[in-house]
Amino acid sequence: MVDKELAVVGLFLKSITSIELQVVTTDNRKLLVGRVKIEDTSGPAGTRSFARGSGAREATFKCRVTASSRSLVSTTWRIYHSVLDSGITSQILSKRLPSHTNVGDLLKNDKLFSHVGLAFPLDATPLKGRLFTLLPLPIYTDFPAHLHGILALTQDRQSLRNKEETGMSPDSREK
Repeated sequence: MVDKELAVVGLFLKSITSIELQVVTTDNRKLLVGRVKIEDTSGPAGTRSFARGSGAREATFKCRVTASSRSLVSTTWRIYHSVLDSGITSQILSKRLPSHTNVGDLLKNDKLFSHVGLAFPLDATPLKGRLFTLLPLPIYTDFPAHLHGILALTQDRQSLRNKEETGMSPDSREK
């Protein structure tokens, strides 16, 4: 399980280049469980840092993810990112959320933007794609790629929120 998660955990993280997973024992010894290294292999430094901004843009790059726990696994990925203009995003959401008069301010305050990412493995390994909201979710798709988006999740990150859910007022915020 650790091998599988480490191999994909960093695909859509913007600034993290390595993760080390350790267990600290009761006598304060550190036992290495696994580590992952993410290397951008196709362009200027910072290509993975696809930050929020006001204009529409898209980018594609390659990265190599090397994960090790029980074994060493290295996979090369083609990552594609796309963002809509923040004004267009606000217009679209304002039509769907008529009770919120200034959707643009809500998006800005919550640091949300219309970022979609796709990760395609370039190795011959078959893939059962997953949904991501920065980190992998336990939701599998039948696509041969992983899909990242700013998705409405349940508090435990185990499933997507249903817009038809009841029990919360439109102004309440889950923390």
